[in-house]
Amino acid sequence: LALRFLQHSCISFEQIAGKGKNQLTFNQIELEQASPYAAEDADVTLRLHNRLFANIEQDESLKTVYEEIEMPLVPVLSRIERTGVFIDEM
Repeated sequence: LALRFLQHSCISFEQIAGKGKNQLTFNQIELEQASPYAAEDADVTLRLHNRLFANIEQDESLKTVYEEIEMPLVPVLSRIERTGVFIDEM
């Protein structure tokens, strides 16, 4: 999205954390590397919101999906990400 709408190429998580079985978690990354990544992520997110949210507000069907489906799912998905989810393998 950043490249498409902002013509900006972001630092990838793999660039600071590595990849595969040796990939670090965010809390294992040195502050000097994590800070630019996190700052850029926050900045790009805000810039994308400022650029794209008007599209949602102008289109009633998009606005309905956003308000009645997407936003009510945020707390549910947040809880799932924080605590995980059990999967029945049967």
